[in-house]
Amino acid sequence: MKPHSLLILLAFLFACIATNLSKAAELDLTLDERALLREHSVIRIGVDTEFAQFEFVDEEGNYQGISPQYLKLIGQRLRIEFAVVSGLTWKQIVEGAKNWIVDMVPVMQDTKERREFLNFTRPYGKG
Repeated sequence: MKPHSLLILLAFLFACIATNLSKAAELDLTLDERALLREHSVIRIGVDTEFAQFEFVDEEGNYQGISPQYLKLIGQRLRIEFAVVSGLTWKQIVEGAKNWIVDMVPVMQDTKERREFLNFTRPYGKG
């Protein structure tokens, strides 16, 4: 699978799991999808540190908000870890997504320009 496949798989799984968090059923993943997740068990994320309610970093440096709660549950279901790439400005996060410094940006506005290098899920609350 191409590296781009990881982002497509994560976007799809994120959307599926986020809408069915209460279901404890095992995910029906293909062998290729399972292998891809084993190969990439740590997903580097770019975090907007000042987007309170959705995501932010508190005084102790902890990732807080709605996004980390979703990511924790998704990580448990997929048996993967999400690791914050710290110290990046928003501009560096966007560039990092283009250049594979970050694998995923949990909270980002969908724009035509960004769709050229990222896949987007539905926004929170948009079932």
